[in-house]
Amino acid sequence: MIKNRFSKHVCPIFLKLSIENLAFVGEGKKLISEKHTDFSFFHLLKSIDTFSLSIFDNIYHDLVAEHIDEVTKVFPQSAIYVIEKMSHGFNRLGKAHGKGFFNYDTDPPTLWSGLKVFEKRSFNIPEQDITDRLTFAAVIGALQTTEEEAASIDPEIKALIPPGFPLSRQEALSWIDNYGESRFATRMAELAAAYGKRFADPRSTPPSAE
Repeated sequence: MIKNRFSKHVCPIFLKLSIENLAFVGEGKKLISEKHTDFSFFHLLKSIDTFSLSIFDNIYHDLVAEHIDEVTKVFPQSAIYVIEKMSHGFNRLGKAHGKGFFNYDTDPPTLWSGLKVFEKRSFNIPEQDITDRLTFAAVIGALQTTEEEAASIDPEIKALIPPGFPLSRQEALSWIDNYGESRFATRMAELAAAYGKRFADPRSTPPSAE
């Protein structure tokens, strides 16, 4: 399974965030590359799209490209389009290859300007849906992450994580409790109906430490 291959490298939360941001790129959203001083959880998810794209460049790109047939069963079509275009159209295969969503010949790396090719004037997803898709993707990923997985996140990746970011099932449950259980369930159902079953509540299936 794709999840098992990825879990050897980093916990599910980053895969979920990467998938959602890839979907946004494929849907035509303009990326924001400016640096911000407010690194709260919600500001990060709403404003700094490039966070999980950096994770994707560092961790997932080769794995996804290698197992694209399996990926098509898991990722939304808009995300698959971006992966195939980046890999086969632009030959940008991630940090290990020197170029991906970012250029790695500078320090710090810079967002690749060619991503503008994906932007669409017709992109009109409500701002609240953008925020909630990223927020709930992160929470779903955390719900599927054991304490052991969270503790074993690569230090270089962990250094990118701002305070308040839920990294494990327990932290995600605490976040849901603060958000409101009924409100959470209602919004999850709305997102699942509008954007697909990746927003189904995963709590009926306990996370695996494998």
